[in-house]
Amino acid sequence: MFAEGDVEFPIAPAYVHTVVPGLIESFKLASAADVTGTLLRDLATGVSGVEGPKPSMIPMTVTLEWSDDARRQRYDYHVIRHRLLTPVVAASLVFNTAENWRMMPAEHTVRHSVDIVFADLGTYHASDVRSGQDVLGAAGDLLRAMLPMLTTPLGPPAKVERIDVKIAIEPQDRSAEILELRLDGSVYRPGQTVKGSVVLKPYRKDRVTLPVEFTLPDDLADGSYSLTACDAQTAMSQRMAEMPQRFAPRTVGELFESLGESADLRGDCLYLRLPLQRGGLAVGGGELGDLPDSRQRIINESTKLDLYPFGQTKVQTVATKYVLSGSLAAEFSVLAKPAKTATDQQRNP
Repeated sequence: MFAEGDVEFPIAPAYVHTVVPGLIESFKLASAADVTGTLLRDLATGVSGVEGPKPSMIPMTVTLEWSDDARRQRYDYHVIRHRLLTPVVAASLVFNTAENWRMMPAEHTVRHSVDIVFADLGTYHASDVRSGQDVLGAAGDLLRAMLPMLTTPLGPPAKVERIDVKIAIEPQDRSAEILELRLDGSVYRPGQTVKGSVVLKPYRKDRVTLPVEFTLPDDLADGSYSLTACDAQTAMSQRMAEMPQRFAPRTVGELFESLGESADLRGDCLYLRLPLQRGGLAVGGGELGDLPDSRQRIINESTKLDLYPFGQTKVQTVATKYVLSGSLAAEFSVLAKPAKTATDQQRNP
């Protein structure tokens, strides 16, 4: 079949409904009955197996909820164990389950959670919300974890013990674009709270304004800064650029941790990000923050392995009822002893 060599696939008798003829290749349209054995050898010259013992399969559940009719459906599956077929089959089941009873509404928002239990490592959890993207978010979160964990060259592939997917569908598009970021001033002291607003354009609705606040660190150095208001995708891209050491695993365990970190942002949250203009050096998985330049040069000269300079950023999360897209930045200055700040102006108009 695939010339995979040693395998563990289920064997079942099948009822052939018809033969579909074709000039290039004909094929049989059949339905499988109950599993009766295990396929053990898959070679280019033939396949072989045994009757009786059944293969180890992965239990998988997909729970589907439709908000417009309060319908809740649960589907139980058993998925084949294979480094490539397992992720593909599991993702296909997510798509097929979502469209088994009815088609996806033209305008829709999908909330999902994915839990994959890996033996000896723990549970990978991801949850998110998407608008107008079918169940791509759920399938993507599932594939993002399973493909690397089953095909990693860092060590033996992880064993999947269980897969649980929950999907909730509502017939409404909650997407909104970030149009504008406004701050209440241009100069602040360390420790002050920056107040402002973000203008959003929801799908087929009037613009809305969200108030935002961001507290500056007490030890923030004088200088010019840029506050970014962005969606989850942009926030993750910036995090990976700022902290590359957390996404450069050296072991299967570190790979599992980095996959979990890459799945902890949500589409219905606004992320306020402020690079602090300071960082450090990651050496062998350990992070050394606020290193003087002289120390960084010494470490750089002493070894060339597993060195990653990184930057520090303060992040605040604002939950919203929209699925956001876009990114905007606003500039301001920080002075420990300014002549006047936005807070002073509010107190003494």
